[in-house]
Amino acid sequence: MKRFLLASLIFVLAASHQAPAQTAAEKRTQVNDGVVGLVAARRTGTMTVFADDMAAILNEVPGLRVLPILGRGSLGNIEDLLYLRGVDVALTQGDVLDFYKTFKIESNVDAKLGYIAALGLEEAHLLARQDIRSVDELEGRKVNFGWNGSGSFLSASIIFDNLGVKVDAGVDIHKVAMVKLQNGEIDAMFWMGGSPIDSFEELRGDEGLHLLPIPNDRISASTYAPTTLDNSDYPNLIPPGQTIETVEVSTVMAAYKWPEGHPRRTAVGLFARSLFENAETFHQDPYHPKWKTMDLAADVPGWSRVFPLVQLTSR
Repeated sequence: MKRFLLASLIFVLAASHQAPAQTAAEKRTQVNDGVVGLVAARRTGTMTVFADDMAAILNEVPGLRVLPILGRGSLGNIEDLLYLRGVDVALTQGDVLDFYKTFKIESNVDAKLGYIAALGLEEAHLLARQDIRSVDELEGRKVNFGWNGSGSFLSASIIFDNLGVKVDAGVDIHKVAMVKLQNGEIDAMFWMGGSPIDSFEELRGDEGLHLLPIPNDRISASTYAPTTLDNSDYPNLIPPGQTIETVEVSTVMAAYKWPEGHPRRTAVGLFARSLFENAETFHQDPYHPKWKTMDLAADVPGWSRVFPLVQLTSR
């Protein structure tokens, strides 16, 4: 066996020496031309799994190399997309542009960024103490928004601004906020995530906590759509036949709008087209089951596509 492996290695080396010589500069150009930096979520986030799936499939495309990067949350990912060298694509929430505009963080941001595809929906969850019966009763109270820069933080900031309810906003991670809520140190916690959220599934209605409705008719931001949570989402929190009014937002694959002819636009274009051409592969095992529920061709309110859809779907 060892002799066979040694003979194989000698054959490969001999073949490489017979190939035309390639300078280091040429090799560097060849390796880097098709690289697409894809910033995702934190280590345990679902978006990180999606990024890993995309790298596994799309790195088989000739001339393309996808580099997944651990991100800092929806806001941090957009900042990286705007300013960090090597980042071409970012996974983020569809309401991030509303946040940038509402709080005047970046001028003309929607002219700089667009989206390649929508990757699913996340629902707004507002978990509160049982004695708080409406979102308006949270006025002046302690509500955890999620860590600064996270998708939950930016969604809570926009939604509470739209509702006109001013709260004492906390920035703890969800795990810490849950403990504080159960101990009575805070009054409510906000979590933007795809239902069912594991931590909420473990709760029971008799533990002194419940999900508060978010009146979607008071949400003016165009990136949110009305939806409901029901007993099938949280059997221990929502009684059969009841629904909790809330809003949902798309998770988007955002990209920088490189000008026509720019080499980075060429690389991102190959990435985008390859994503659509391999869509059916993502629906198969062992890739994340959430891919099966995603419509890559769906529109995202408030966003414009970086590449025309017909360009990505035509063969």
